[in-house]
Amino acid sequence: MNYGEIKEFDIANGEGVRVTLFVSGCTNHCEGCFQPQTWDFGYGRRFDSAAEKKILDFLDFPYADGVTFLGGEPMEPDNQRELVKLARKIRETHPDKTIWCFTGFVYDRDLVPGGKRYTEVTDELLGLIDVLVDGPFILAQRNIALTFRGSENQRVIDMKKTRAAGLLKYLQQCREIDRPGGSVQYPQQCRERSAADRSVAYERRTMLALVTGASSGIGRETALYLAEKGYDLILTARNEERLRELAERIESSTKACRVRVIPADLSKREECLRLWRETRDDEVDFLVNSAGLGVYGEFADTDLGRELDEIAVNVTAVHILTKLYLRGMLKRNEGVILNVGSSAGFMAGPSFAGYYASKNYVVRLTEAIHEELRHRHTNVKISVLCPGPVETDFDRRADVRNSMRGLKPCPVARYGVDRALKGKMLIVPGAGMRLGLAFSHILPDSLMVRITYQIQKRKGR
Repeated sequence: MNYGEIKEFDIANGEGVRVTLFVSGCTNHCEGCFQPQTWDFGYGRRFDSAAEKKILDFLDFPYADGVTFLGGEPMEPDNQRELVKLARKIRETHPDKTIWCFTGFVYDRDLVPGGKRYTEVTDELLGLIDVLVDGPFILAQRNIALTFRGSENQRVIDMKKTRAAGLLKYLQQCREIDRPGGSVQYPQQCRERSAADRSVAYERRTMLALVTGASSGIGRETALYLAEKGYDLILTARNEERLRELAERIESSTKACRVRVIPADLSKREECLRLWRETRDDEVDFLVNSAGLGVYGEFADTDLGRELDEIAVNVTAVHILTKLYLRGMLKRNEGVILNVGSSAGFMAGPSFAGYYASKNYVVRLTEAIHEELRHRHTNVKISVLCPGPVETDFDRRADVRNSMRGLKPCPVARYGVDRALKGKMLIVPGAGMRLGLAFSHILPDSLMVRITYQIQKRKGR
């Protein structure tokens, strides 16, 4: 068996964070296939003991939820014979990890005795698989709103439940994993049951918010305001002492509010994933990405290590957490994400280059996701809060002295939360800042960057 690629970090092909193996060889040749190069059985390289070790080593990481086989076509006979060996090994060494498989063949037609892809190892391989996504990709039934599928004919099959219930009995039932209101049609009794299950789930709990960067500044004030509005809270930041002090204050002043503290350094990708793993079953209703770092100084002179941490917190962490929590919200068809950006997100920033660039990423990412959600006709909302200078610890940590008087973080946080709940995409507190941003769009970029340079130079201590 050959393979085209092994990915260590994949959040598109199965639940959670997965290791993915793209095998080579496919006889289905679906029109619109996203990687037709893998049809060739000789594509890529030979799957050997080194490739197997690479997968098992990746699965050792605590954030890895399991492995996914796709391709190509994992259920081609020769590929089955190799994959069953790998699946056995994974079950032996990582029994807590799940195995997913994507196939263009139809489970109850092609992978049963007498089926065109049934082999002497098919039953064993299917017995080792937790979830099977089956069916060919049909371009005419393509639907980008589906979860883990490309076209409406494909199915996501819980193999454990299928084996327990019996094949035919299971396939007469349904399991709604796509967003409510999606175009996939299920039997009426199943739709009614799913809606009732969701209703019960929502009635039994208080709304829950997760706030990053909650130990100070906008994050802290956002947490206080959300508690005031009746949310239970999950608070995260690096400073555990400050988090616990805040939690005690909230719980003592708001008796009904429950607060959970999860210290985490979001400059480390594994910490972002740990945060998500510890909270993914809690159904977060409101995500606030408020953690942020800044490194002041001319680009050639600033410390590379601090800048990489800045990019990790301001860009990578926001990207990871937004994507992972957004998926859960889409399944429930409700939720709010508030990304804390900056007025810096609309321009270049000499002497603060990395920070300005990172906030440009946050603004544009949020803007793009907002448009995608609009086309999905979902109740999920996403916003970006773009204040100007705010009186927080940020300037001290970035080693700058702000020449402009900043806003107080409390009204900024309240303004951001209130407008995010109303579905406002771009949130700019302060009439002066809104006027300034409008004016900046009129001026040519070459002039704006010169003005920004002079403003930033005055910040140096």
